[in-house]
Amino acid sequence: MQKLSVWSAALALAGFSVVAHGAAFELRDELGLVERSLEGHTAPATQSVEARAAEMAGLHAWLSSEIAVMPKSFGIRVELTEQERYSIGEIERCAGCDDVDSRERRKLVGVAKPVGLTIDGASLMAKGGHGLARTGDGGLSWTIPVQSSGASGLRIGFSGMNLPLGAELYVFNEAGEAHGPYTGRGMGNSGELVSHMISGERAFVQLRLLGKPSKADLAQLRFTIAEIGHIGPQFELARRMKSALAGEKAFCDFNATCVVNGECASGWSYLSDVRNAVAHMLFQSGRYYYICSGGLMNNSRNDGTPLFLTANHCLSREREADTLEAFFDFRASSCGDTGWCDYSYSQLRASFPSTLGAAMLASGSSGDYSLMQLDQMPAGTRHFMGWSTTAVATSNSTPLYRMSHPGGAPQAWSTHAVNANGFQCGTLPRGTYIYSNDTNGATEGGSSGSPVLNGSGQVVGQLYGACGSNLDDNCDAVNNLTVDGALAAYYPNVAPYLDPSGGGGGGGDGIVASVDSVTIAKTAKGPWTHYTATIVVHGQDGNPVGNATVTGTWSGALSGSGSGTTDGSGTAEVTNKTRSPGSVQFCVTGVSGSGITFDGTQVCGSGS
Repeated sequence: MQKLSVWSAALALAGFSVVAHGAAFELRDELGLVERSLEGHTAPATQSVEARAAEMAGLHAWLSSEIAVMPKSFGIRVELTEQERYSIGEIERCAGCDDVDSRERRKLVGVAKPVGLTIDGASLMAKGGHGLARTGDGGLSWTIPVQSSGASGLRIGFSGMNLPLGAELYVFNEAGEAHGPYTGRGMGNSGELVSHMISGERAFVQLRLLGKPSKADLAQLRFTIAEIGHIGPQFELARRMKSALAGEKAFCDFNATCVVNGECASGWSYLSDVRNAVAHMLFQSGRYYYICSGGLMNNSRNDGTPLFLTANHCLSREREADTLEAFFDFRASSCGDTGWCDYSYSQLRASFPSTLGAAMLASGSSGDYSLMQLDQMPAGTRHFMGWSTTAVATSNSTPLYRMSHPGGAPQAWSTHAVNANGFQCGTLPRGTYIYSNDTNGATEGGSSGSPVLNGSGQVVGQLYGACGSNLDDNCDAVNNLTVDGALAAYYPNVAPYLDPSGGGGGGGDGIVASVDSVTIAKTAKGPWTHYTATIVVHGQDGNPVGNATVTGTWSGALSGSGSGTTDGSGTAEVTNKTRSPGSVQFCVTGVSGSGITFDGTQVCGSGS
């Protein structure tokens, strides 16, 4: 969350505000915009949280059952420097250490430590190799422990991924958490991938070769454990999981006294919707990990495409989006849970479904916005927030509403009133930004990117930070103003995604995409049956459409949604898996991308 001090009385002159207001209206006239709005959309659960917990338990049992005996000295261990530990809040004092860069606008919670261990088919089969075991289906598993002392959680960074069909990577710990499979060439076929977070300071990386591998498979197999992401105690969710696992009570009263537990909110019709839309974000940028807030957005087709809005200063690059893990439903157990800590380890592990990876659709520093599409649909009932392009920045006293994760805490509630006449920071003109006074609750570092909504439950912007003369006091709502990027100002840049049906923004090069075909193939891999839907997309000229995001839903023996990106031949693949195979169907619900409009014709494919 960005904070800017008002250092000159000249910034508070009313005349300065009037100039900014005029500029905003001139911009809208020049663009010829028509105000548009869209109601929210609540989708039924694609997978219940209970089902997700059961799936994780089954996966963990399977992975743990086939680990080779290995010497205690075997594994990867990284250690943080004293400076790094101080920077992420793991130690409170450090003689000679530099403070965290005061210009940093995101909340720093972790460090990526380089490893550079490369595994290929030859090294895997080397005589006497540690960690290698035969599996019940005639395949192989290779497991290596990874550890970083003092970590609240770990994320494993892979590079150079080139896994043949039937080769899968997993991460898990000894306490029941397990994630995967990670396959192929990683995120966006880039060869890189950052895993889900595993709580605690010790985890395992496991490679599984399902069925007896061929010589060709072994020749192709290659990946590098490039980095270990050490997540520190300021990532509150990981700290609570680590404390609960050890049977300890986590310290949770770290927010400013004015921050309001989100479960204590009442009196607004859209509370349930927003609770089901807002997520807590963990992502890598450079060699560090940060947290912010964001939320699911609806589009004019109401098709459940997992569009996700946050701040540009949180993340703005595709590489950063690839590393995003978004945690949903991170809420206190009740309003009376004054410490916001009342969870067992099993509840913490199972209650907050997460997604991994996203595609960056549009991002801009003016208005401080980033709109992405999540690579996965989170479990549980989800709400896709509606939006409005009605300019509220100059409508004094308009009430605004927000759920966010201040300091990385569970969902917190705040309300605001538009301040159209007060001071402003010189680099943040009204119209492009919305200024408001806090009227209940507050935001802190970690709240950045959280959507702000009008009285009708529609997003009108997202949190940039604060501007004022007393920024050390988050509870001073007189001398400090909350600042949000205004959707009304940057809407033309996100309209192709929020309103792909037309009437809301540019169409780029005007490609109208249609789905040629959907075919489904089945592959058995250990206890899992994997289904791959192959989708072919062409434009109105008959040519293939590349770099388009295809979304759709599974039914039959599978459930949930999925997405893939088309290659140069207009072909995308979407995969899913089940332990109970049967007849399945995949129906395309959307095709999106820069300058791409979907013709809306639903095409399905079936398989068994």
